[in-house]
Amino acid sequence: MSLLRILVLVLISGSTFSVATAKAEARAEVPLEAILGDRAEFDAWAGKFRKEYSSWIDDIQQFQPSGSRIVTRTQSPYGVLHTIAFDYQKSSPLHGKVSGGILAIPKHIDATKPLVVAIHGHEHGQWEMYPDGLMVEGQWPLEFLKNGYVVWVPVSMRHSGITSLATMQGYLPIWTKEISQGIDQIVTSKTVQVPHKGIAAVGVSSGGSIAFLLMAYRSDIQVGVFAGAQLPLVFLRQEYRIKNHPDCWDIPKLASYTPIQALIAPRPVQFQLGKEDPGYPNGEPFARQGDWFAGTSRDVLTDEIGGQMLILKSLWKMKGGEVSQHLHAGGHQMDIKAALKFVSSHSGK
Repeated sequence: MSLLRILVLVLISGSTFSVATAKAEARAEVPLEAILGDRAEFDAWAGKFRKEYSSWIDDIQQFQPSGSRIVTRTQSPYGVLHTIAFDYQKSSPLHGKVSGGILAIPKHIDATKPLVVAIHGHEHGQWEMYPDGLMVEGQWPLEFLKNGYVVWVPVSMRHSGITSLATMQGYLPIWTKEISQGIDQIVTSKTVQVPHKGIAAVGVSSGGSIAFLLMAYRSDIQVGVFAGAQLPLVFLRQEYRIKNHPDCWDIPKLASYTPIQALIAPRPVQFQLGKEDPGYPNGEPFARQGDWFAGTSRDVLTDEIGGQMLILKSLWKMKGGEVSQHLHAGGHQMDIKAALKFVSSHSGK
């Protein structure tokens, strides 16, 4: 891709992205020796990088809720939906903003099942709002409730009020911190009891990215399903711009998402990708979507997704775990049947 093309895309989008800056800041990589099967090399790297990565999230301050309260309680055919608001101190960027989420408790509780943290992304439009639209027929989080899981659907994809912080840290780590501290609030609060065993992190699009950042950060998450979340960071930096919208997929300190994903090994995870998803490597560039999205000059490469998955499979095999790639016939969405089967098969272990 020519430098001229990159500059044109940047100018169209109004983005302040700098190729030189991104290259200079991208520094966290899995060592080649580890990828090729040297477990001692991997363990040494992972031990060091885990501390560094955790510090990125830990250093994001003032996102701890000071309390929680039930805003509404709605009866569903499958259980009770609690809209829960979090309160924050005045010094917090979240003070006075919509925060918290929907806590769904099934009619028949099985306390041996994990708490499912269901994180939406760009596939759903309810950003910075209570995601009640995700707990209706046809939406994937509701299917977990139907199958007897306690489901926490957090407010996600926040942009307002955190721009300056995100410029330094990236939006994804901030969203991860907010959702992680929200999980702690939910499971320890006496507002609503949350019977469960372990945690499953499940998400679509940016929600899938948050889910794998969350799972890398928290050792108590047993299983993860990440749908439509395999766009390579290098592709996004070169090609993907939404006009007047921040590059919220970027993490300045990374060359790719692989190092963060590698920290999850050997816990079981499933990546899902639909063959009708624009990010599926079929040779077709992303189409223009009016003035807000200029399209891309190329498609995602098979090498980019396949190569990353082969790296992860090598690392998981070395650590004695399972990472799977599930291809389905749909688009930018969750194959809920496959997700339910995967989470169920790895629960209670």
